[in-house]
Amino acid sequence: MVRKWIFIPLLALGITGIIVGSFLDFNINSALYDRNNGFGVFMASFGQLPAYGFLGTLAYGFLYLTIKHYKKIWQRILFILLAVILVGAGIYFQGWDIFCVNGYNNKSLAFLGYIISTILIGLGALFGYFILRNTEVEKEVILKVLLAILFVMLLALGITQLVKIFMSRPRFRFISDYNLLDEFKNWWESGKELKKNSVGVLEDVTSEEFKSFPSGHISNTASFIAIACYLPYLNKKIKVKQEYLMAFALVWVLVLAYTRMRVGAHFLSDVSFGFTISILGFMVVDLIMFKKNQPPLSSETL
Repeated sequence: MVRKWIFIPLLALGITGIIVGSFLDFNINSALYDRNNGFGVFMASFGQLPAYGFLGTLAYGFLYLTIKHYKKIWQRILFILLAVILVGAGIYFQGWDIFCVNGYNNKSLAFLGYIISTILIGLGALFGYFILRNTEVEKEVILKVLLAILFVMLLALGITQLVKIFMSRPRFRFISDYNLLDEFKNWWESGKELKKNSVGVLEDVTSEEFKSFPSGHISNTASFIAIACYLPYLNKKIKVKQEYLMAFALVWVLVLAYTRMRVGAHFLSDVSFGFTISILGFMVVDLIMFKKNQPPLSSETL
């Protein structure tokens, strides 16, 4: 069973990356940069899919509570509405991102992205079915865990997007491809002035080139670690697999972080901040929601 101390070295990993990146961001990206790296482009498009797929799992969880436990009309309306929003948001945003924003940047393939996203959400819902179909966990615990996962994902998403807008850090691929290397910005430096002078002025430059800090790919996908930690509390039979789930999630995040730097989309400090945001968000949500010997981090055993 995973103990809560495991999140201390994870947090330390993120902070270490921020410190190293503060001094070596430019040098690291200069050494790694290959905008058209095949694996990097693939991960840019598909690297977030595991985290997005769990939106289907969450949606099924709320529908499960509606069918099995909560019978009041307002409760059913609320849970069904949550499920519809999760499914709709997952299909729309991830479907568009797959081919139109990240990686391949081919808007003519948008329909294919929506098909893939729909299938993925469906698989996530199916996964939720297998987790909850024979569970003996109380409905209050199931609801609390589902809400905790949702809050962690929303917190990571919200903080990341707000900081992106506020800082407007230019991506390495932009300053490299347009021969503007002297316009490199550290993570604590604003790129708003460069953005103002570039978007709509330089050919093919959009606001997407000024969303380097922090990494949304990493903050979103790092929530996969939190999800892996929570899953055994929805079904005690899979608790023995928790460590493997978390190890897989961590390796996936690290590989994705490398590929984001490889294609010049982010710097080390960007991916490290994204990772740290999710880990801190998870620890804060856990502290608030599970402070009375409740799962997952406050107790050492089930």
